[in-house]
Amino acid sequence: MFYQEAFDISSMLFDLRFKQYLYVAGGVRATTVKVDAYSNWPDYVFEKSYELMSLTETEEYMDANSHLPGVPSAAEVTKDGIELAEMNAILLQKMEELTLHLIEMQKQVNQLQNGK
Repeated sequence: MFYQEAFDISSMLFDLRFKQYLYVAGGVRATTVKVDAYSNWPDYVFEKSYELMSLTETEEYMDANSHLPGVPSAAEVTKDGIELAEMNAILLQKMEELTLHLIEMQKQVNQLQNGK
């Protein structure tokens, strides 16, 4: 059963040109939101063939572009918005890349501690 005291149908616009079937002016509150599967989930980061950008290269990119590589800029997000599934995949990719860098750094720390 659905019950909402303050429901305003005028806040919903249907724009079939952009396949946006629901638009709500204002916030949306929910206890859960499920986004359909994203076809390019970033497990590929853990493949041996994945070319992890070095931290130096990442820093150089950030200095030149003021955002992380592969992440939309503030201007792009302001202009185009974001797709939630795509952005979650991008953020997971960055977290996985950071994890790989941390693992490598831990190996280096261990070698230094062991005098190797």
